[in-house]
Amino acid sequence: MAFVAISKDFMSRVEGKISNMCKAELKTLGDKPVLALNPADPFFISTVWKEHAHLYPLMPKEWVGKHAEVSMKFKVPEASFTDESKNNFGFKAAATGSQGFFFPPNHAYYDTVVCDPHSPVMASILEYAVKYKEIEQRWETVSTKVVQFLRACKSANEAIKLWPDVKTYFDSEDVKRLDVKVVRSGSKESAAAAALANIDTNEMMSAAVIARLSGAQV
Repeated sequence: MAFVAISKDFMSRVEGKISNMCKAELKTLGDKPVLALNPADPFFISTVWKEHAHLYPLMPKEWVGKHAEVSMKFKVPEASFTDESKNNFGFKAAATGSQGFFFPPNHAYYDTVVCDPHSPVMASILEYAVKYKEIEQRWETVSTKVVQFLRACKSANEAIKLWPDVKTYFDSEDVKRLDVKVVRSGSKESAAAAALANIDTNEMMSAAVIARLSGAQV
């Protein structure tokens, strides 16, 4: 039986695999939607021009910028990441027709504007975003719990003895190096065993099942 240390590279491979499993599930949602908007739509004007919306029809066309699309974002109501920035969902709004959007003089093409997700025109975007963030948040929990557990273990060998299914999140090459007879830990409790006691392993493995159904190679 080869000894497999839980090194920085080992952990990087684990986190990379979990990230790929998350991406596989996100792909099942399809491509990120694009919001098609008439350039004169009140939603666009109020979102981009804000308190200057009344100036929109008055501005000479040579004074304003013109682009075919605009980057927008909003905070997903159901998202609750510790990192506030992760609660945001970004997408593109594209102008219908050939005219394009007209922007205020100080608006750069790469600027992202904050929009109201509860506007009626945003219904499909909001539905997609809620599902997207639910998947991301679930996999962030998996990553946090698995990493926390592995860091409490002396080796990958001990990790598998305590929690056999955790190898689902190991890189395939690391799994090949582990020729382990699965043995439950005895009465002597280690730091790893204590960490495992705080993990709902069924929840962690259900995420892997979803990833398999989503096409992830795990």
